[in-house]
Amino acid sequence: MFIGTSYSHNVSDNHDYGNTMLNIGVPFAHTPWSAQTRSNENKCESPYYYFDQKWRGMRRTHWMSGSCVIDYGTASILPSLTLDLQDALNYHSMNHSNEKTHPSYYKMFLQESNIEVEASSDNAAGIFRSRLATTPKSTAPASEYYYLLFLASDSMYNQSSVEIKNGSTNEVKVVVHSPVHRWYQSRGEYANFDGHHVFKIDRAPVEYGIIHGYASGDSTVIEPNATSGSSSVNGPAVVYLKFRAADGDVTVATACSFINADKAELNLNAELGNIQNNPLHEHTQDSVFDLQALVDQTTDIWEKQLSSFQVGPSVHAENTHAYEEYHNNTVVFYTALWHSLLLPRVISDADGAYWSFTDNNRTIQYTQPSSQSQSQTILVQEGEKSECDKSLSFGQYYDDFSMWDIFRAQVPLLHLILPTNTVRDMVASLVVKAQQGHWMPIFPAWNSYTGEMVGDHCAVWIADAVLKGLISTNDPLLLGPTPTQQCPNNKNIESTVIDTTDNTIPSTTGAEAHGALYYTLKNALLTPVSHYEYAHSRGRRALDSHLKYGYIPLEDLILESPHPMQQVSRSLEYAYDDFVLAQLLQYVMEKDSEKLSQTEWDTKGWHVDRAASSLTGADSSADSSVDSSVDSSVSASPMAFYRATLDTLREHSTYYKNVIDTSVGFIRGRHANGSFTCPDTFDPTIYYKWITETNVWQYTWFVPHDVESMMELYGGSASFANKLNTFFDKGYYNHGNEPDHHTVYLSAYIEHSGDENDGVLGGAWQIPSRVRSIIKDQYSASERGLSGNEDAGQMSAWLVLSSLGIYQVCPGCGTQSSSSESNSVGGGEYVLNAPLFDNITVIFPAREASDGASVSLRILVHNRHNTIEDVYIQSMHINGVSQECAFVTHSTVMKGGVWEYYMGSAPNKLWGAQGRKCMI
Repeated sequence: MFIGTSYSHNVSDNHDYGNTMLNIGVPFAHTPWSAQTRSNENKCESPYYYFDQKWRGMRRTHWMSGSCVIDYGTASILPSLTLDLQDALNYHSMNHSNEKTHPSYYKMFLQESNIEVEASSDNAAGIFRSRLATTPKSTAPASEYYYLLFLASDSMYNQSSVEIKNGSTNEVKVVVHSPVHRWYQSRGEYANFDGHHVFKIDRAPVEYGIIHGYASGDSTVIEPNATSGSSSVNGPAVVYLKFRAADGDVTVATACSFINADKAELNLNAELGNIQNNPLHEHTQDSVFDLQALVDQTTDIWEKQLSSFQVGPSVHAENTHAYEEYHNNTVVFYTALWHSLLLPRVISDADGAYWSFTDNNRTIQYTQPSSQSQSQTILVQEGEKSECDKSLSFGQYYDDFSMWDIFRAQVPLLHLILPTNTVRDMVASLVVKAQQGHWMPIFPAWNSYTGEMVGDHCAVWIADAVLKGLISTNDPLLLGPTPTQQCPNNKNIESTVIDTTDNTIPSTTGAEAHGALYYTLKNALLTPVSHYEYAHSRGRRALDSHLKYGYIPLEDLILESPHPMQQVSRSLEYAYDDFVLAQLLQYVMEKDSEKLSQTEWDTKGWHVDRAASSLTGADSSADSSVDSSVDSSVSASPMAFYRATLDTLREHSTYYKNVIDTSVGFIRGRHANGSFTCPDTFDPTIYYKWITETNVWQYTWFVPHDVESMMELYGGSASFANKLNTFFDKGYYNHGNEPDHHTVYLSAYIEHSGDENDGVLGGAWQIPSRVRSIIKDQYSASERGLSGNEDAGQMSAWLVLSSLGIYQVCPGCGTQSSSSESNSVGGGEYVLNAPLFDNITVIFPAREASDGASVSLRILVHNRHNTIEDVYIQSMHINGVSQECAFVTHSTVMKGGVWEYYMGSAPNKLWGAQGRKCMI
């Protein structure tokens, strides 16, 4: 539980913390609990740090686990013996020996006050319980009374408000309204919605009121019997409830909604109303809220999810690991699996309500629009409910997609282990965001567009799900409703054309009725014509420059971004995204060309090469400049348009070559005149501003979709192997950030003879030892067990997949290489690696391809007598058939069966020596 809650391997800034927290709740929870050692929503500050000296309450949190952003819309409960807020926040010291936690439960004994607290949570609702010992359990003096303080953690802005209802009764209710402020749009801009928290207390307090202010030097103002208050520059408004120790436990049921307090109470009743009070559970006899029953329910959910992976030492006695190593690896593995299942988060309510994905004038939307009763009380203006809405019904609405981080390993992991309907809900959430905001988001968080990071990787999530059969081509999520289903007033809405110097909000009307393919292609082929849209993070940054030059020149500073510049990283990632989109488009053309030909899209201004395919009767000698685009509608000749688009995307996917300087063998910043930067001072170990968060060495490998061609640009197999050897041997690899996570698996692409005399000093045989070293050096079963920000599950997902012995270098790419265009697109492929454990069973969820039954994969590792030395694969068998190839398809993985590895202390360099040729 504590892995990643402290410093990593160096502590120069917050990027060197794991920045995880004690996330108490179900997978992908709307509003989990976390103990808090920090009482604010500051950027890059998790609620909980293991090394902090003070315990400051229990927070209902929306922290993006392992991130460097801000928490939002939060509320906290703080037990206290004093109403002085500064003293209350600093009263309790952190003593980890008094702390007990797991994913469904938290308990802490506060020795300074003799107060014990417990908490558990479902999705949006949770239960908190406190008791003041009448007989002291510590050396602290006994107290007759104590307080529960309820407050928002918005100390950056102090715009929260609080209410007390039925204060003197046993139906007392506290409401906290906590504004949501987003980052990476403007820094701390209000997101136009709040977190609304309802707390229902099971007994009447002996006193209640409002506290104001705790800014340094200011005195606390106490208002007994006050029923509402608002925060100010002097500090937050805080509800206090006073309880008598002799009256026993105080149990609080709570829930959150981003719509309003009524919806929060709806969530509370929906999630906790069916939990039966069991009088046999301790401390529940006189409470309507059964904490232990909720703990049991949430524990069952996590055990079902985590038990889909069963790991252990070998069944062969001679291969049994040392217990300590096995135990530590097991703790690391299951904690990583837990961390991988926290985000994205559900933000819809129990009735499916959520705020629309727009900057202003948000309206209530529903995940199941057609099921809403016409007699339902409308609390605020609601969005239209039309046929196009009904055709896109789904289960739950998700947000906080940390796309730049998670597309690499977390997305492939989720596509292995989540039920199809959960994956569909996540994809549907991306699609409805695009429908409501008219552009596919880049990094959707705080239910808002953000300009965070680089690339355009929602396309990767969507393509990976489609190619793996989790989203059907018949699903309206992909191509949108048929023309007869579309909203007559809303189809084919264009971005409003206004002066690009105007910063007003364009007046678009309603939601569009298109599907995922339209919006992902639109991002790749069109720049917003409205300055407001571009400045507010619609579309790709610097797309026009990228398409004009075939790379983004250094002269384009990309100032309309929280991460300006970073031109080379963007050029590389756009090339990858465009390859993924080409794969997706080709797949749809193969599987459902009839429906695709019926689409009615407005493609005016899209950068589609006329020469790629005849659209207007022109011959193949037509102008093929990068800047030419199709002016006619797709409806003029639909399939010709899509063939032209496919060829255009394939061409764009090669633009990575334009930022590789073959004279030095590295990626490099490039000017508009074609010259490379730093001709005399270039140093690949430097962090240049045209690279994102890393140095040249670490980003120079980011061509996951065309590794073989990249290898040739770097001098061929021998040179590429030597380059990788230098990268790892000299310690340039940086696991604490994501861009080079895939590099340890690139050796599998090196073709060689197995004979050192061929000059190729590398191959698939190197992967197991390098992966094992990374796991050993970069992860541990302690609070310092991560080497960098967890980043919403990416660091942990890498560990999970690598422990299983598989890794997808190119998510969303299918099985087709750029050089084999005639092959049909498949579900993707993984590089093989030696598993971390000798005995693994994976139970995959039921899928259509498995006739609705779950499938199990058994992985056995033989002859590994010494886990440190016996890391090299000698041979492998899949269901009894020898596997000489270091790659395996997604379909093979999902068929399950038995995989057997035979290990040794010296490498078998012939295993996997064909490179990727064995897949073609």
